[in-house]
Amino acid sequence: SFESRPKNIFALLLIAENDSPIHQKRFKITERVLKNMAIPTMTIRLKAEDALKKIFENVALAEWTSYFLAKIQKVNPLKTKTIEIIKSLI
Repeated sequence: SFESRPKNIFALLLIAENDSPIHQKRFKITERVLKNMAIPTMTIRLKAEDALKKIFENVALAEWTSYFLAKIQKVNPLKTKTIEIIKSLI
């Protein structure tokens, strides 16, 4: 969560090379919202031999990272203004 706009933050977006159109749209919207918040981003396109394995590994990595960062910042990781903005744009 970027609710408190911490200093020295950088968003790393991990996207599967062959993700579905809805996931690609979600990433583009997320990147746009973060840039509007003046948060620098970088998108990394992931490659793997097994697409299903890649998806589950990266979802787990992203979810746990988000969860623990929110807890460190004392923010409810399940509901934030940023998440609500992204959902409304999708």
